Amino acid sequence: KKLNVGHTIGHAIEGYFLDKNPIHHGYCVAWGLLVESRLAVTDKLLAVEEFDEIKHVITSCYPKPELYENDIESLLNLLLNDKKNDSNEINFNLINGFGNVTINHTFSKQAIKNALKLELCQN
Repeated sequence: KKLNVGHTIGHAIEGYFLDKNPIHHGYCVAWGLLVESRLAVTDKLLAVEEFDEIKHVITSCYPKPELYENDIESLLNLLLNDKKNDSNEINFNLINGFGNVTINHTFSKQAIKNALKLELCQN
């Protein structure tokens, strides 16, 4: 399960673009890692400085996917179908400081939407 860090959101991004303009799996997982790291900061698992370092690396290596605020609901619907979910809650495995991962974290839909919007949406 720990190897799934970044994959929950990454698979939603990958699925969203599948019929439009497919994006490589690794690229999607990298952006998924960024959004999930934002959630880890929200849950006080990851220090802001660690998040900033992750964000710097990902944004310098991969251009932001072409997503807008009106795409967030579609991504959330894809997240609701992830195989790791339990009891209709989206389940995340998150970084708990560099080198550590904890499993089975859930967030409100609004918290997930906020993280998606902050990290993925074009301005």
